[in-house]
Amino acid sequence: MLPALFASRPFAISGASNSGKTTVAKHLHRLLSSSTIIHLDDFAPPQDQIPYSSQYADLQDWDTPATAIDWPLLRSSLAYFKQYGNLPEAHLTHDHLNVLDGVPVSDEVDREARRLIAEVERAANERNEDLHFGILDGFLNFYDPVRQPAVGDDGPRADTTGRPRPASEQEVLAQLDVRIFLRVPYATLKRRRESRNEYVTQCEARLLLGLLLGDPLALTLCKPKRTRQPATSGGILQTTLCVPTARDIAQQLYADFPTAIKDQIVYPAYLLAHAAIFPGPTSASSDFDPISAADRVENAAPSKEWSDPISQGGKGLVTVPVGEGSEGMGKALLAAVRAIATSLGKSAMPH
Repeated sequence: MLPALFASRPFAISGASNSGKTTVAKHLHRLLSSSTIIHLDDFAPPQDQIPYSSQYADLQDWDTPATAIDWPLLRSSLAYFKQYGNLPEAHLTHDHLNVLDGVPVSDEVDREARRLIAEVERAANERNEDLHFGILDGFLNFYDPVRQPAVGDDGPRADTTGRPRPASEQEVLAQLDVRIFLRVPYATLKRRRESRNEYVTQCEARLLLGLLLGDPLALTLCKPKRTRQPATSGGILQTTLCVPTARDIAQQLYADFPTAIKDQIVYPAYLLAHAAIFPGPTSASSDFDPISAADRVENAAPSKEWSDPISQGGKGLVTVPVGEGSEGMGKALLAAVRAIATSLGKSAMPH
């Protein structure tokens, strides 16, 4: 018997912050026999390369699409994954920061998802393929500065000499076999964001790393403070040395982080990255209009270029609404599994 042919299949779960993309990615990772979660956040540039916000002079802007990701590193890493089924040995991940419990799905959904995935894997075995999936989890998966908006195909782009780009330089989208976009209304995103503490977790981790590296800001924030408290007896004030924990500081930083910044930097960056996917009326102005973009991204259908299947020359975007609770997550998970099945030539329709 011939050895199985290795087949690496990267696909993307994309959506706004708090849309549920990491939860869907972790459910898929749990269900697929062989898979790796690739976090887009792992490809953020070093802090000294992040520009400052034009709106908040003292705040670095980690979200503007063109500068939020080290795009050449992401492209080359995806090309490596497609060839070898894993990420380069030097790759550093922040997966340990994703500590949220997520949203569970019902036993019925779990069984159906497993059935559909078993069909996909059985079909791969019949083709003598050894499948390994890469799950790209991030909110900028469908944005890449190398993309030329006027070009609609997904083949290798030629450089100025007419030669095709090598695999390590192909745009991100061209290296993704399935493109899934989770769509959640802004009001729901905001409510979820305000009830979660992932920013606290990230701040805490950065502070701890800063302490280990001797970062002056981290050392200053975590500097012991002396407080005066009444003694348990005798009425004499005593001086106590109080050492704040990294989590104490992170929680305070999050409390002080203005809601306006979240609304005026993070969400508009998400809209900017997706506005071209959901076209609207042509404007006489070339300026980006976040109000118009918000309405389109939240309500409009994707363009034909984006919604047509990859096999028909389109970009094959699958738009998945994500409702609340276990039921909403279950429907989103099954939609994602069906998109994977369909992309591999095994149509799996709901019963």
